[in-house]
Amino acid sequence: MRVQPSPSVGPDLTIDNPVLGEYDKNHDGKLDAKEVASMADDLRHERNNNKLLKRIVITFIVFAMLLVGAMTGLVWAITLHLKETEVSSSGMFISRETGLPVLVSSADTAVVDGVMMARSSAGAIQTPVQVATSTVPAKLSSMMPMEALKELKTLQITSNTGAQISLVVQAVAKIPAPFDGQYTSCEVLKIVTFVGTISVYGEQLLFEPSAHSLFVEAGFAVDNSGRRLLGMYDVIGFFNLSHPEYCGDHQLHSGGWPQTPPSNKL
Repeated sequence: MRVQPSPSVGPDLTIDNPVLGEYDKNHDGKLDAKEVASMADDLRHERNNNKLLKRIVITFIVFAMLLVGAMTGLVWAITLHLKETEVSSSGMFISRETGLPVLVSSADTAVVDGVMMARSSAGAIQTPVQVATSTVPAKLSSMMPMEALKELKTLQITSNTGAQISLVVQAVAKIPAPFDGQYTSCEVLKIVTFVGTISVYGEQLLFEPSAHSLFVEAGFAVDNSGRRLLGMYDVIGFFNLSHPEYCGDHQLHSGGWPQTPPSNKL
């Protein structure tokens, strides 16, 4: 309801503010009762607009929060629904469908009837997996340290005529050489095999009579004593070492192994 001014209202208000000048309809420089009533109506209208705007802003904020919460819940529900595995109370990944632990398959190998088989780049199963040798060959000498000799697995003897013998090593020992003039080093290497004990002094080889027939049948030339080889031959040891250039803390010399000074215990 608009307020009707009365002609008997008190004296008019003098305008001293540019904003109030907008309500001076008759441009007399003063606000009469009618013009003051118009200003009050505008003020009441602006207050109502501010209240409406606040309600709209609050409604928008609440709606935005509800929308974000609904989207978060929807994403979480979809993630749980599509998730194929979960962590059990024991800490294992298990399948949501079967409840069994998750099995991981190798991209390079597969087990078929207890045999590990290699896979091709296309995933097809091909041949059984082969294991590479883990031994390192080196020329055998009684001057080798025990750090290397403890890793000796196989002894191979080859002559210049093509005869070969390969023996599995059962035990190794280094002992002082007897003072009888036939040894060329102060230490003798004793190698225990199935055919008997083989002695190495320096790079010379001596074997027990029980191994005589084996060397002869293999094509080696044996002297009259039946314990020594004649002609040129190589004695190669195969060692269980991962790095052939090192043996313990000793770096190999140009001949293949670190040489330790023999101790004369005669």
